[in-house]
Amino acid sequence: MKKILILILLNISVLFAFEVDIKTDPDMPVKDEAFRLIFEITSEKGGEPIISFDPLGAEVTEKINLGTSTRTTLINGKLSTSRKVSIAYIMQPQQIGSVFIRNIKVDLNGETKKIDTIRKTVLSEPRRARDIFALAEVDKTEAFVNESILVRYYLYNKVSVTATDIVKFPDLDKFMKRFHQEKLRPERVRYNGEIYLRRIIYTAQVFANQPGEYKIDPIKMSVSYTKSRDPFDSLGFGGGFARQSKLSVTSKPIEIKIKQLPIDNVPKNFTGLVGKHDFKLKFNKSRFVVNEPIEVKLEVSGAGALELFEAPKILTDPSIESFEVTSDLQLNADFKASKSFEYTYLGRDNYTSEASKLGFSYFDPESLSFKEVLLDIPAIKIAGTSASGKKKQGENKLGAASENNSNAQNNGNLVPVEQFDYYTPLYNLHNTYQYNSKYIALVFIILALLVLFIKFKDDIAGLFKEEETHDLFSRIMKEGISYGDLYLLSELLGKDQDIKSRIQKSELPSKHKTYLLELLNKFDKSYKSNKNKVFKTNKGIIKDIKKHLSGEDEF
Repeated sequence: MKKILILILLNISVLFAFEVDIKTDPDMPVKDEAFRLIFEITSEKGGEPIISFDPLGAEVTEKINLGTSTRTTLINGKLSTSRKVSIAYIMQPQQIGSVFIRNIKVDLNGETKKIDTIRKTVLSEPRRARDIFALAEVDKTEAFVNESILVRYYLYNKVSVTATDIVKFPDLDKFMKRFHQEKLRPERVRYNGEIYLRRIIYTAQVFANQPGEYKIDPIKMSVSYTKSRDPFDSLGFGGGFARQSKLSVTSKPIEIKIKQLPIDNVPKNFTGLVGKHDFKLKFNKSRFVVNEPIEVKLEVSGAGALELFEAPKILTDPSIESFEVTSDLQLNADFKASKSFEYTYLGRDNYTSEASKLGFSYFDPESLSFKEVLLDIPAIKIAGTSASGKKKQGENKLGAASENNSNAQNNGNLVPVEQFDYYTPLYNLHNTYQYNSKYIALVFIILALLVLFIKFKDDIAGLFKEEETHDLFSRIMKEGISYGDLYLLSELLGKDQDIKSRIQKSELPSKHKTYLLELLNKFDKSYKSNKNKVFKTNKGIIKDIKKHLSGEDEF
């Protein structure tokens, strides 16, 4: 009997060799928002626990080690030390209703503990104010085709945030989009009756070119925070000694309705632009001579989709030839854009025009009407005669002379005519080489130089390429790498059509490939607001790539 009692006590001590406490944060998850499934494992021994479970109705997106704490107590003169390990799993609920955590097992130091199924209810809306959440806001939920829609993604927090990382940017693939870098100025705001600290994380301006139902995609962020209740601790005051935690937050998508523009009374000079726009037209002067450049500049500014606005025709008379049109688009801090077109025309013949007007129309969504702007085209004077006109005039003079000569013969008057010896050649063939010797020698010299160039072109090109490669690496090492530099560098690695393929198929080690691909990913994310972005480089890796390309080193 005593042996049986000892076995029972031993089994009990083994059974309670460690304890597991499981909780969720928040206790009641909300649809489209991630929650944390937290395991707290307490034991008297060390070791790392092995956790396994089967989620139903939610997806595991990340595992986070929250840290380890120890506790020492004195009982009846004996010291007892316990160790608590906290591990969190970031869960993304897939629907409103119930989430089940099944087949839960925790292994520690060769012992296994099984835990009953846990059920959590997923709500459509939170029952209490959240400490941290992401929110997308738009300046309008209904817009016309090609009308500007401003989207701002905010982080709201009531506790101290120490770091924010964007895990997934919003796609917004169905829109034409611009990305803006706004200053991150935190501000206190009231949301659902609670005071939060709010800051802008990401700003986009989008345009839809077809009517229909659209969706503003969510943004997903990973947020590190402390338990301090003062959100302004995240600015660097306090919170430094508080325990750090991590949370994944996702904004909710927003439905947008895009309406078709009115089809009645659309002006012929409609530009396709929506919203108020300003137009300016400038000529370099109004009086020209034939073949003198006529320079015209058109400037358009406003909040519309100027990327889609093509250069309109300004001067259309056949006497004026359109020679060249260039354009330039500038994005402004006030979410408007300016696009300028510079035209070059050539007057080909004598031409005079009266002052006239040139009209442009845009659609005003506030008044639901088309507005027209009239620009002044000055009176233009082109003086002179084209070469074809002179030729024609000369032909007329010859015809008149011939006619006069014929009339004179008919009148019996003698007209002297120059006599030609049609049987004596104009030049002697044996003098041809002597007469053209200098030209023939020049031809032979050019041919000789051409042969030499063809023979040594690879060496010459190699010299230029080597110099360009040296300049490229010197610039990258000194100033950092731009997107253009990365493109030139990728051309040295391979001949594929895109940068990514050149890097992946190159003979570089995986470490160097990964570094270059990470740079490419940074540039893809940054347009996106700043096409001239320059990143600092890992000089050791850049030196390795240079040595490899120059043949000094082989990996």
